[in-house]
Amino acid sequence: MKIQELLRDHAIAIQQVDRSKIRSNAVIFRVPDGGHIIFLDRGLPDNLKLFSLAHEAAHLDLGLLYTKTSQYDMGIERRVDRRAIDLLEDALAPGMYAVLLEKFDASEGALFGCLAKDAVFRPEALAWLKGSLG
Repeated sequence: MKIQELLRDHAIAIQQVDRSKIRSNAVIFRVPDGGHIIFLDRGLPDNLKLFSLAHEAAHLDLGLLYTKTSQYDMGIERRVDRRAIDLLEDALAPGMYAVLLEKFDASEGALFGCLAKDAVFRPEALAWLKGSLG
């Protein structure tokens, strides 16, 4: 899967944390050894975990990482969400790539509403996620 390759190629580690430790579904940070770590809300449903993981990896892939002084930018977040969908294309159940693109074009709420449903991802992708998270 594209997301697996990106995580490996950029030496991105994943750690699940309690929601109280982060202000969003997930966040990516650079670590001193030059790699990156994604902190992922352990309470999320698996579909949202996988999308959030791809979203944070997409920040790095696009070179759009926030810094301590960065302001939240909805334009950046939309670009990153779109890239996350592309990164997950080969992890999605048949027909879901087109559905997610349609929901993305409609609104952020429509996209996340769709992601909250079952049968968005192939079972192998969710198995990989669970194995990666331990």
